[in-house]
Amino acid sequence: MTYSLWFAFLGGLGTFLALNASQRRAPRTLRVRLGLEQVQARRPLVDRLFGTWAETLLQRRDATDVETRLKQAGFWQRVGALYPDVRTFYAYKVASATLLAVLGLGAGLILASLGGFSPATSLAVAAATGILGFFLPDMDLKGKVSRRDDQMLADMASALDRLANFLAAGYPLAQAVQQLAERPGGVFVAELRPVAAHYNVSGDLAAGVEALLENNGNLPPLIPFVTLLRTAARMGGGVSEQLRDLAAELRTELTQRITARGYRNTVLMIVPAFFAILATLLVLAAPGALRAFASLGTGGFL
Repeated sequence: MTYSLWFAFLGGLGTFLALNASQRRAPRTLRVRLGLEQVQARRPLVDRLFGTWAETLLQRRDATDVETRLKQAGFWQRVGALYPDVRTFYAYKVASATLLAVLGLGAGLILASLGGFSPATSLAVAAATGILGFFLPDMDLKGKVSRRDDQMLADMASALDRLANFLAAGYPLAQAVQQLAERPGGVFVAELRPVAAHYNVSGDLAAGVEALLENNGNLPPLIPFVTLLRTAARMGGGVSEQLRDLAAELRTELTQRITARGYRNTVLMIVPAFFAILATLLVLAAPGALRAFASLGTGGFL
């Protein structure tokens, strides 16, 4: 009965995770940036359950690197973000470690009761799965930073040409940025909207683009763009040709990334094919091999 309940729990958990993964997510570019007080008032359940342990981790670790990665992923103080601040990120680390440790311990105890594991081995499995769970949010965040970097690069490669067209049409630089921000676009255009709003309030475009870089954790594709616009906003001069050159460089880099990823995926596709062939051979050869060993053991070949 206990085993049935445990396997039912695992089956239910797997079904929940599968359904949760299949749900459509709102585009990250539509998220609104909140203040720190609003983020604290909207803390998710995981944060409320494991927030005390997360605070303990925060006191022992440098949270600056995590904050930078959250900004690069577009999560920092955003509505609907999985990790809107550092405390929530560490709460997910603790929750993931606890969940996987419990699952590992349960699986180890079941195998121990069946004679496959000793109790010490079961505890070792629980500790190993707990450590894995602790670092899973880091791997998840790293992947999200990489995807957003690709999104930013792809959007900038086309948006900078559009910005250069506005400048060539006679718009001043600040008005050209505003015109681009008002049009539909991807993640880069969405990040330009706070820049345009900042300029409407303060009249300082250079400060707006500097805030753009800060709010995105110095995401690499943004650095040359921010440097170019900050210099032009403070010293004047045309930048339409420089923007077209930068867009061409970004397109080249995007092409190189896609090509490298294609080569890597070609190599990685061989791995599952190898194991599929190996499994097929084992299925076909195992019955005959077992009969042969059984015959050898009983003297059947003599």
